[in-house]
Amino acid sequence: MIRRANRRFATLEYTAFVQEAGKHLRTKKEDKYANARAIKKRLRQKAYRIANEFNSRSHRYGGPNSPPFYIANHLLQLILCQVVKIQKVMFYYVYVLESRRFDGKLYVGYTINIPKRLKEHNQGLNFSTKPFRPWNVIHYEAYLNKLDAERREKYLKSNHGSRLLKRMLKEYFYDKKYRSKN
Repeated sequence: MIRRANRRFATLEYTAFVQEAGKHLRTKKEDKYANARAIKKRLRQKAYRIANEFNSRSHRYGGPNSPPFYIANHLLQLILCQVVKIQKVMFYYVYVLESRRFDGKLYVGYTINIPKRLKEHNQGLNFSTKPFRPWNVIHYEAYLNKLDAERREKYLKSNHGSRLLKRMLKEYFYDKKYRSKN
């Protein structure tokens, strides 16, 4: 058992460590997990440094199986599991395809991977786009939520949405029409 004074100091020290780790991670949040490995490394070093300070203070306990070192490792695992949870940010794309062979033929869809989906359309794997291939991507929008992407796709496929799309891409269609005449 850790002596009562050391136990109280341990609680205060570890509380400060958790608060400092939380502040550090909140300030690094803008990096979008780019520095996650560096943050983990710094937290691990900090936990080991705290454990070694405890080991040097209480001469009775030493080595990796000592209570302070065990607590530091356990605390580090809790912090890494709860605070530094690395998640890959995944976007859902709503895309607009234009047929190269048939003038004015547009197709709206949503996907996670635009190049892969375009390849599927051009290979004829999609029943509704097979007769009009090859296709070009002329517009896409990115959404973090799948339901938002589905809702936008449904809207762009509607009458109002297709008119909005043609207004949004007005310059593209004008340039294409002008270039085809010259």
